[in-house]
Parts: sequence; C-alpha cells; structure tokens
Amino acid sequence: MISIYKLVRKHFCFYLLSTVLFLFVFPGKSFSGNMFNSNTILAIEQERTVPAIPSTVFSNYFNNKEKEEESPISPLKNLTITGFYRALIYTRTLNDAYMTVSDPLRSVTVGDAFREPMLNLNVGAAPTKNTYFNYQMFFFPNYAGPTFDNKNLTLQFGVTLSGGIKTKIGKYDFTLGGANWQKLSKFTLWQNEGLNRFSTFDRRPWDDPTSIARYKDWNEQGTINQDVRWGRRPFQGVYMESIGMPGKLSTVFFYGKTDNSGGGSSFLTPKTPDQIFAGKLAKAFGRNSIGVNSFNRVANADSIKDIGIGYDVHTLEYVYFFKNIKFSGEIGAGSYYSPTHKRVYSDGVNLGFYIPKKFTKLPLNIQMFHIGTNFVNINTIVYNTSIAEAQQQSSTLANSQSLFPFNSPIVDIGQLTNNREGININTEFKIFSKIRFNIGYANTMEISRISNAVSYTHRVNGLTMSQINSFNTNIGPYNNISTLYRGYYETAHLSDTTANGKMAHDKHFNTLEVQGKYGGKFLQKSFFIFYNGFFNSVQSSFSLFNKMNDDAYMRVYSNEFDVYYNIFSRFTLVGYYGVERAIGNRFTDLNTSNPNAVSKDRNKPLVAPTNNPRDQTGQGIGFGFDIDLGKNVGLYYRQRWFDYSDKNFADDHYKGQEATVELKLTF
Repeated sequence: MISIYKLVRKHFCFYLLSTVLFLFVFPGKSFSGNMFNSNTILAIEQERTVPAIPSTVFSNYFNNKEKEEESPISPLKNLTITGFYRALIYTRTLNDAYMTVSDPLRSVTVGDAFREPMLNLNVGAAPTKNTYFNYQMFFFPNYAGPTFDNKNLTLQFGVTLSGGIKTKIGKYDFTLGGANWQKLSKFTLWQNEGLNRFSTFDRRPWDDPTSIARYKDWNEQGTINQDVRWGRRPFQGVYMESIGMPGKLSTVFFYGKTDNSGGGSSFLTPKTPDQIFAGKLAKAFGRNSIGVNSFNRVANADSIKDIGIGYDVHTLEYVYFFKNIKFSGEIGAGSYYSPTHKRVYSDGVNLGFYIPKKFTKLPLNIQMFHIGTNFVNINTIVYNTSIAEAQQQSSTLANSQSLFPFNSPIVDIGQLTNNREGININTEFKIFSKIRFNIGYANTMEISRISNAVSYTHRVNGLTMSQINSFNTNIGPYNNISTLYRGYYETAHLSDTTANGKMAHDKHFNTLEVQGKYGGKFLQKSFFIFYNGFFNSVQSSFSLFNKMNDDAYMRVYSNEFDVYYNIFSRFTLVGYYGVERAIGNRFTDLNTSNPNAVSKDRNKPLVAPTNNPRDQTGQGIGFGFDIDLGKNVGLYYRQRWFDYSDKNFADDHYKGQEATVELKLTF
C-alpha cells in the first residue's frame, strides 16, 4: 500500500496533465459530478429504511445507468472529475488577550485555524459498464504560520484510491489509504448531524457555493446541501462494502484509523499500534431491515511492555414500518479497558419512533435512550462523560481532552452522552402559510453521580473564540475554558456535595429548542428571516420544563437571528444578531475577590460584589453579502463585531471584530 501511495503521489502531475489533454481532445463531452448530500429534519427518519450502509462518493457510477448499459460504453465517455476549491482570508482584531496572555491581538491568516483543505480533486472513470475507479486528494494551503518555509501545497491527507465492480450477486466497493469520510451507525461510527437548528450566517467548510437558492431550500425544506464530510467521520485505511448480495444482504468492513483513534499518524505505524476494525452485516425485508454492527479500537499504551488499551461496541440495529409509523433503534453493549480500568460492559439503548401527522395532527419524532457509564466510543454521537482517561488520543494531539466536553455537558438535542438517559421529542409545523416552526424538547438525567461540574457551550461567539487558541484546555482568565472544533465550552464547578465530595443530588437536564423561519417578498425581492433559540437548565431534581430561577445550577440561553435579502439576482445581503446568557446559582463558582482589588487586565477596581455566581452576556452583530459569480462559484464576505462579559467576574471579558472573504467553487 505504501508503494501505491508513493507511486500515485509521484505521478500525480502526469495524471493531471493526461486529464487536461482528454478535456481538449474530447471538448464535446460533459464532465460533471455531484458530491453533495441532502439532510432533512424529521423526514430523514421517515425516509431512511435501511440501517446506514455507507456508500463511497463514486458508487453512483452504478446508479441510473440502465439506458447506457444497452450499448457499449467508451471509457473516456465516463471520465469524471469532481471536487472543490475554497480560498479563505480571515482577519481578527481583539481588544484584550483572553484565552492566554500570549493571544495575538491582531491576526491575518489564509485559511482558518482548523487547517481545512483548500482543494479537493477526484478523478475517476468507468472503464466498463460494471466497473469504476477513482483517486481522491485533499490539498492544504502552504500558509501554516508566520514564516514561509514551504512554497508547496501539502497533501496532508495523502491519496485515497477507490474502485468498485457490479456483478449479478452484488455491488462491491473498496477504498484504500488517504482520508475519506464514512459512517456506520450512531453507536459505532457517526458524526452528529443535529436537527438542522443552527445559524447559516457563518459559512462552514462543507457548504456548497450557492446563495439565495440555499436560503430558499433552508426555509422550505429545512435542509441545505453539504458535501460528503457532513455527518461522517474521517477515516484512513482499508474500507470495503457490498450491497445487493443474495438474500438482500449487505456488508461493510473497516480497518485503519479515525481522527479520534490515533488519527495523527499512519495506520501502518508499527511501533505503537493504534487501529480500529469495524463492520456491519445487514439484511433488508422490503422497507424493513435489521443489522449487526461492531466497532473495536485496539492500542498499546506502552510499546515495550505491550500494555493494551481500547474500547469496543457491539450493537443490533433495526428499522420497522407499521402503517407508515416508523420504529427504528440500536441496542448493544460497550466497554473500555486499560491497565488502570478493568473491562466492564454497559448497555446502550437508542429507540426512535416517527409518527406522521395524519395520526397525531403534528409529525412527531420521538427518541428514548439509556447509555451506561462504561459504554465508550468517542467516534460516535455519544460523548464520553464518565471515564476521563478514555479522552486521551494520539500523542500528536497534545490537548485531546478538549475535543469533547467531559464534565456533565449541556448538549443539543440529537447529541447523546454516556451515563445518561432520557427522552427527546421533535416536531414541525407551519402557520400563516409562510411561517414555519421546528421545535425540540429534551428531558434527561445522569445515571451515576460522577462529576462535580457542569460544562456548557458558548454558542454566539463560539467559532470566533475557538480560532484564537485552538484545541486547548483549562485556559481563560479563570482556567475554565476549553476550545474544540468550531466552538468552545466553559466548566462550572459545583459545591452541592456531601461530606465525601460526591454530588448530593442527581443532575437533571431540560432543553427547549425553537427554530422559526419566514420567507417572502420585500419590494418584489426574496427576503428571509431565520431564528434559532436554545434554552437549557440543569438542576438537582426532575422538572417537566426548564427551571427559570435559582433552583437551577446553570441556566444557559441563546437567541440568534439571520436575515437574507436578495436585492439583485446574483447579490444577496446577509445580516446576523445573536445574544446569549449564562447564569449560575449559589452552588456554582463564586466571585470571592476583594472588591477593592485591581483587575489584572483592565487596571481598574473590581466593582462586582463578592460571593456572587457567574452572570454572563455575550453578543454578536454581523453583516455581509453573497455574490454568485457563476454556476457553482460564489464569493462571500462576512464582518462581525463581538463582545462578552461577566458582571460578577471582572476579568472575564473580551471584545473585538473579525472579517472573512471566501471564494468557493465546485466542479
């Protein structure tokens, strides 16, 4: 495999030149491809009828080819070139250092802080009507710091080779090396997709290059096009799948690494093995289906003493329809083991029910779950909140514990954690023909009293602050901030404990999420307003609804408004306003500073009274525009002003502004 990788990288220029020559020699041919997938809100549960058998990006060679198969196929006719180019310039001005004293107050970068790929190129062909091959590359910008030591684009993800064959007994696909995005099941390999309740003002790396059509789809369908990375985990190694086998069987097999299991090094590294192997076997019965999944991480904590660490999850997954009511779920067991932690299995249960509106007037998507304390797999939608050492990843990620909140996190509906059980209910409806609502409710509780803390996300300015000091823990003026991918969270310590230091009460979590959308015309031009509201509380006893007073350990609220106005056919103005509040009670961290002391940051007297909990307010205001430069090409400008402060902790504040210019095209 190493030789294949080197061969392809060495001769890439030759392959690319050959491809360009083909384009000139056969100018009348159409070269196109689509690597975008659509996600829905509630309909995604209604329409999905088979346990998730992931498909490679280019397996669509075998779809919708019935007419073409009637005649011989020229290999060149089926040459396909797809990919994207994304150029991003980012600038930020910060009034005061916040995360650490060394934070840069002014920054201008090419690309963001997360080293997203700048160029993706996929070149594939179908030599015959029943076979295809493809190679995929992701190129990264050469600006990786203040110096310019390397003038070459970096091929950080390597080269991914894939291919497939269609036979009378099934379709068979394989992928080797590189980095490709896959998913298996929500308990084995999956990236949380949420329920499409988020602001669309800040563009994401996987967003497609459309403007007003994008906001129209978001308003009317509750979904927007995302590329293949959305909802999937990056994987490097050997991947094979088969579908349409005799007896309606399908299989998937993985061997290699994910980003959360030794992803910082090659899966061929021999000295400190850290691999995953996983698979699925599924069978369809018409609309219904059943499947078994297995995911295993095997690693060495010490390469000399051969001390093993790892975790494993094994599940049964099903989909069953009864009079258009959909029953789906995943049931299994998982464990974690290490030299200091004995392997003990815990159960994981995730049951879903989709009820169409003809039965209940409103469509209902109901989820009930119970996930035990030893059910660990950090490559899924389940956060690990019970075993701290399981957060540790590859040594190349020095602060890997920041990748996920650990201490009893407040999470969005759809995101699960172990050591927790509860129910989620989602619905959507329309009023006055042009106003749409999408509402979610969650009521959950922890199973065991493990952590004496609560962690919560700062939503409004999360992306901005996460780029200042990426993937770090216990930073900020009070050492309670941790940054993760495109966000940051804060930890509030709790003093409601017994004499032995354990929590005196169980933690109960309430969440209400509200999304509102309006689409219409203003001065004969398309006009959209989107709203996203998140209301959370954590308290010591069961409550049917959110606690709105000091009975809650923490109350966290956020409100975000997006405005889009298509003043010209190819030009759209965009606007944003967000505000968030985080309020603690007497059992959280208190300001015990002397009110006559001097603030180390502002050189001003502390005026906040002592012994008061956090009382935080964050705001963001933004505007910008989208320009459609042509088919599948767009230019996007965003300008944002942000500020944040805690009136009871005088050093807890920041203020500044940022701007981005993005050019995105797909082909």
